Amino acid sequence: MAVIRFLSDKARELGLDINSRGPFPEECYERTYAGTVLEIYEINGYDDSDFMAIVWDAEKQLVKSVQYATTRGWTYNNSASVDATPEVREVAAAYWYAAHRATVERVTRESFTKPYVGAEVIVKRGRKVPQGFRGKVLSLAKRAKYHQSRWGVNSEIWVFITDGNASWEVKAEYCEVVRNESVEASMLADALSTFDARRSTNYNGGMSFQSAPYEAMNLAGVKLSGGL
Repeated sequence: MAVIRFLSDKARELGLDINSRGPFPEECYERTYAGTVLEIYEINGYDDSDFMAIVWDAEKQLVKSVQYATTRGWTYNNSASVDATPEVREVAAAYWYAAHRATVERVTRESFTKPYVGAEVIVKRGRKVPQGFRGKVLSLAKRAKYHQSRWGVNSEIWVFITDGNASWEVKAEYCEVVRNESVEASMLADALSTFDARRSTNYNGGMSFQSAPYEAMNLAGVKLSGGL
């Protein structure tokens, strides 16, 4: 089928009532992305909804979302249906895999700068914990802020650290992670292998193209934040 948009100006030129449901002649429709529609979904807003199609853009060689209808105006004659060929699905899945595997790697590497269970950290700020205290992170916890934020950021991460003799609880943002290349390499390999296990050879590892970016980032983040 493809993505089909009704050409109201063309219908007016032909003297047709554009507010009717048709049928209209074929020249009143624009068909795009034939054979490349991977998924269709709806974005539900407070007052209106937008109807989207996830397609493979052969010209730009990428997966993208396009809007084909909305309740914000008269688009009842627009439509879209899943029609991607097996060949297109294979190409799109390969693109998805490469793009979001890179996301997993980037998010994982960025997480090495934040305290995680097992990391060695040095306390750089704070009033109660001695600055310069060096210890190992045993656990993390999310706690409500003492002063609530009007921007909605009302929780913060605390870490429990010890050097074998003394133990302290301190805000994660007050700590600097002591980087360990061998540990980071192992954690990165683990994150990527977990991601790779989700992929199948003919689709996208059980994830929809719509949710894939979020699942890819969560997959990397959860491994380093203890699920917080």
